[in-house]
Amino acid sequence: MTQKVSSAEPVVPATERMLGLSDALFGIAITFLALDLSDLPKNLADLDNAQVGEFLRDNATRYAAYGFAFLVVGYQWWRHHWIFRYIKRRSDGLLVLNSALLCLVALIPYATTLLGDGVRTAPAAVAVFAVLMIAIALVLWGLWELALHLKFTIPNLDHRVLVSMRAHLMATPVAFGVTFVLAMVAFATASPMWEYAAVASMSLIVVAGFAVAKIWPPPSGIVEAEIDSDDSEAKAAAADPARSLMARLRHGSATDRITVFTDGVFAVAFTILALRIVAPDLEAGEHLTNEMVWKNLTSQGNVWWAYLVTFYVLALSWQRHVHLYDRILATDSVMLWLNLSFLMVVAFLPLPMDLITQTNSRWAFILYALAALLSGVTLSALDIYACHGARATLPIDETTVRYRWARRTWTIATYVLALILVIVLPSPGNGMFALLLLALMDPVLARRFPDADRD
Repeated sequence: MTQKVSSAEPVVPATERMLGLSDALFGIAITFLALDLSDLPKNLADLDNAQVGEFLRDNATRYAAYGFAFLVVGYQWWRHHWIFRYIKRRSDGLLVLNSALLCLVALIPYATTLLGDGVRTAPAAVAVFAVLMIAIALVLWGLWELALHLKFTIPNLDHRVLVSMRAHLMATPVAFGVTFVLAMVAFATASPMWEYAAVASMSLIVVAGFAVAKIWPPPSGIVEAEIDSDDSEAKAAAADPARSLMARLRHGSATDRITVFTDGVFAVAFTILALRIVAPDLEAGEHLTNEMVWKNLTSQGNVWWAYLVTFYVLALSWQRHVHLYDRILATDSVMLWLNLSFLMVVAFLPLPMDLITQTNSRWAFILYALAALLSGVTLSALDIYACHGARATLPIDETTVRYRWARRTWTIATYVLALILVIVLPSPGNGMFALLLLALMDPVLARRFPDADRD
């Protein structure tokens, strides 16, 4: 039996479960990066506004490490996505190597915690993070080379595809190799100068990515071929509009994996929110009583409120992402980075939720409102680029365009209003009630544009 394979479709029956597991683990690992950020001091409720602000400043390196690691890991996931656009078969060797990759990916939260805590004091922590990134990149390269050796890729690939792929896959270990060497020199000499150089050198991953894309760009267009297969027939080809879009987008592909990855991040973020609601802590031999249950429920009123509001904010963002990708036919590198920036804020939101449940500090509420605002801004940027930059969406009628602009503007305006209120109101927590306007305005917009597609 033969089947038609295409670089536009990142998933085929032979690799479906392997890629599903990979996307799930990448999504869980990347979301767990923020879990350690909620390791708050036990006396947080006793700190005044200035002390909470000082706590946030003291932990700035941890937050910076989270953002950097999130984008780097997202970049590694995109490399995985990219190579499997061309890999259409599997073997036990490929499964084992992919499992080794996931074993390394699962260690990313540990390495990121070391990086955030030791970036200014322990160059060994920088070295550990660099080694892990190098190892992940080398296993990705090994996956690609093994697939080529076994002839599991689309046949007769353009030589430019091979050169570009190898250059992109090797850019990460080379960049982080420099970081590792500098970190080890700093470790051996105990010199602050070398420590700063090691930290600064991590930015080479950005420089290397742009340089490789400039020098060895992949050819545009869709690669298709007929191959022999013992698997069930591949899924039906995409619609003509989608294929024409993917043909002109340099890194264009269908959106299957990016939506699965996004859903995984949201699922973990939702679950982490619920971890903030704790059951009574029983001593050995102690039995739970009705009074203890009631006290547990009532003593966490602020936690329940923050949980429900935050869950609604995230659910609303997810709903709009779903409707947005109902219309998006293809995705490219710019859309990937916009989507990753959006998910970075989504995974971060449990931290400010933790802060506002444990303290009435204005800084905590400002951080929460800023995170909510950034979620709206990044999702809107993704929407605007998909529609007007990449032009990667289905045709949209004028009514829907007006509805989307109204919905987008109202959402961001509501987040801005909440931010202003938590800054100026005597009790900053009251500013969070502005977020309820999001729910109140939905039916109003629906009546104003009854024929519009909801997004």
